[in-house]
Amino acid sequence: MKKKSTYGIAIPILNINLFRKMKLILLFVAISFLQLSAVESYAQNTKINLSLSDVTLAEAIRSIEASTQFVFFFNNSAVDMTKHVNMNVKNGNIKEVLNQILSSYKYRIEDNKIVLLDEGYEVFIHM
Repeated sequence: MKKKSTYGIAIPILNINLFRKMKLILLFVAISFLQLSAVESYAQNTKINLSLSDVTLAEAIRSIEASTQFVFFFNNSAVDMTKHVNMNVKNGNIKEVLNQILSSYKYRIEDNKIVLLDEGYEVFIHM
């Protein structure tokens, strides 16, 4: 009669299969962390060339939407669309453009969406 082997059962911490599983998990976690990278968004990569003088805010927003893939969201009662603005941007990014025409408003950029914020309100965009 053969004696049954108790290798790996007597001391479960030294179980070789457990060590292999832990090594594999550690390897997968390390690979996952290496795959993470900072991805540049559309707002960071887009260059804008616009020159507008004495146009309303509504016309400026329409010009930005026509020349880019950005879409504006705002509350009509909170934003004065008749305000006249001037803008001259060559090879600039969207933040430079918005800082010129929206100096009295707060805004948030989420991918290709621009949300004009009313004072005291926080807007959350769910994708």
